[in-house]
Amino acid sequence: MDLITDKNVERKERQMPNVFAYTDYRQYLKDFYEFKKGSLSTYSFATFATKAGLKTRNYLKRVVDGERPLTADLIPKFCNGLGLKPKERTYFEALVHFNQAKDQDIKKHYFEVLKDSSASEPGRAIEILEHQYEIFSQWFILPVRELVALKEFHEDPQWIVRKMKNRISKKDAQHALNVLMKVGLLIRDEKTEKLKQASPIVRYSQDVVNMVVRDYHKQTLDQTKVSIDQDDFASWDMRSLNIAIPKSELKSIHEDLKEFIKKLNERLTAKTSAAGALPSDTVIQLNAQIVELTK
Repeated sequence: MDLITDKNVERKERQMPNVFAYTDYRQYLKDFYEFKKGSLSTYSFATFATKAGLKTRNYLKRVVDGERPLTADLIPKFCNGLGLKPKERTYFEALVHFNQAKDQDIKKHYFEVLKDSSASEPGRAIEILEHQYEIFSQWFILPVRELVALKEFHEDPQWIVRKMKNRISKKDAQHALNVLMKVGLLIRDEKTEKLKQASPIVRYSQDVVNMVVRDYHKQTLDQTKVSIDQDDFASWDMRSLNIAIPKSELKSIHEDLKEFIKKLNERLTAKTSAAGALPSDTVIQLNAQIVELTK
């Protein structure tokens, strides 16, 4: 009689990673290698290199560890080493370019390829990024999410339009509610059936931000200009600093600003969520820009 240990059961249940379930090609490669190594103890980085036709025996490890990018000429070889089928190869190639692209338009192009090549696949992870992309594609969607936290909130597009100073349409308001419910950022309270935020803080993929960052901030800057022109002076606050600095300081300034926004968000979220806290009665948007004016 065979003795089935927990380790054997785990090994039997382990499945080959599905490339369509990934939005990070390095994580996919890491999981692929661990699966192969767990299934066959003699499997190694050299084994992969031989099957892929790579000259460097540990190149897979260097890519997984982030020491090397996966260049376009090596993608077909990696596909061979991974044993990918034609549709999987298309997705993997697009995923590599999507993750590594610096240009927003190139990133958007490969995002479309990822969506098309995985359209009928179960467990497709790109759907999560599609939802996040939709959230950031229009400036008013996240503010509508914040409106739900107001004590006086009404699930009525016309009320939302009035509350947003008539700067969005009734169609926009309904669209925002639909998107937020579809992606799970708004849910219904089990007792009251009223809408509420699923979580006080929104988390998102950096890849999505990199795709929409220019368009999103252009939209928010447009709204800032509208506020300057139309709102009472006391309702907004603008600060500006022009200063000469060593270029080596720029990175730390970016980090300081990022940390400031993070801490402010956490503090205000904790304060408004605490027992006995005053109810929220307005929604604000805080924008911060660091622009290098010289070459």
